[in-house]
Amino acid sequence: MLNAKRKIFGCIALAMLVTGCASTGLVSSPGRGAVYHESAENVAVTGKHLGPGAGTGVSCATNVMGLVTIGDASVQAAMKSANIKEPVIIDKTFEHVLGFWGRSCTVVRGN
Repeated sequence: MLNAKRKIFGCIALAMLVTGCASTGLVSSPGRGAVYHESAENVAVTGKHLGPGAGTGVSCATNVMGLVTIGDASVQAAMKSANIKEPVIIDKTFEHVLGFWGRSCTVVRGN
């Protein structure tokens, strides 16, 4: 009976590794690397221009083994972090390591 439980646990652990359980919601266009993945994508451009006092705000959410996700990767949180009132460019960054750890960040540049 103990041997059967070990086999089941091993299959579940292998499935988590192969499927990359550490997900932060969105997967970037180029997909995800099996061992390591890092990419950035443009989400929106408003057509306005960055002023002389423009800032950059970042907000992130981190996921561990698909079990726990912590953080606020919203546009509003990124704007608040740099006191941005008018967003001009919004980007997303993604990073995953072995499917056990993942991070998704929103980067807002604006005035």
